[in-house]
Amino acid sequence: MRLATVQSATTVRIEGATTDSTVWRSAVPLVAGDVVLAETIGTQLVVVSSLSVPRPACGRAEFRAVRATTSTTLAASSWTTYPLESLVTNIGGGTYNTSTFKYYVPSAGLYLASGRVRIADNAAARSVGLGIGVTNADGPDVAWQQLGGAARDSMQIVRLMRLAAGDDVRLFLYSEGKTFATHYYGSAASGQSLHLLKVAD
Repeated sequence: MRLATVQSATTVRIEGATTDSTVWRSAVPLVAGDVVLAETIGTQLVVVSSLSVPRPACGRAEFRAVRATTSTTLAASSWTTYPLESLVTNIGGGTYNTSTFKYYVPSAGLYLASGRVRIADNAAARSVGLGIGVTNADGPDVAWQQLGGAARDSMQIVRLMRLAAGDDVRLFLYSEGKTFATHYYGSAASGQSLHLLKVAD
């Protein structure tokens, strides 16, 4: 038997090898990054067992919404929920209100959240706050930077959030002293998005 590192649901990298090997049969689920014991039976590779510490069980939940239509303009000097009107992904039972642009979390746990906005090209410079949360307000998890004053400018926020079932999460923004017109790419990949992924219970 030989040690191997799982590369995908069907391949492993045998210790000392420079290429991946396709698994014919496995006695354990193949999770990328796990270390396993593999054995060759005839010409077929079989994974016999896993040596990695088992991961805690976590009910899957994933959500993603984007701005898919034309550009929108947000008010100046006001905390505003960003209008992401198009639901792209919703796994795990959560709900998304396309009128209020809030995602209602399906189950309590730790979530990895990311949001992104792109200001209209050649916009005037201003200070912008970008946040993800259950309240539109400044706080320690809100990102601030200057946007505008350049031909093309965008901003992203990534954070871990401990959420309860039913929490209403949204992407929100503050544009200091000037309205915030967002760039539109002319397709569903508008550049404005909110993505949440549950990573632990």
